[in-house]
Amino acid sequence: MLFLYSSYCIARQSHLRDVIKEAISCDVTKPEPFAPRQYQEFDVVTTTLCLEAACPDRETYSAGVRNITRLLKPEGTFVLIGLTNQTFYTVGDYKFFTLPIDSSFMREVFEKAGYVDINIKSFPATNPENNTISDFDGFVVLHASKAEI
Repeated sequence: MLFLYSSYCIARQSHLRDVIKEAISCDVTKPEPFAPRQYQEFDVVTTTLCLEAACPDRETYSAGVRNITRLLKPEGTFVLIGLTNQTFYTVGDYKFFTLPIDSSFMREVFEKAGYVDINIKSFPATNPENNTISDFDGFVVLHASKAEI
């Protein structure tokens, strides 16, 4: 069984290396998140557990979504995975602030940023009372399309 799992992982890793062109770091709090580098608009942008950690307040979060929106082609897809109502997380002895958000705030931000077909799925945290490294109460998966120009 271990051999099958290892073979699967190796095959999956190889496939991902073939299809993913580049992983790009950026600063969503800046109007030009990739500056000084320039890219053409993207078909899809994904973010996982990033915006709520990068943005200190709701205004910066909203601006971050607008900044990312400028990177997408018309009708491009934004996929976001985030945690709800989290105020902190810890890594080892370090505690980090995060912006507490919920799905209704996210929907409002994405509507104002010009997205259509906004689909948000919410999932409650499992055993949050036993979580000692964070205080999130659930997670969300958001899928939205940038409106046509």
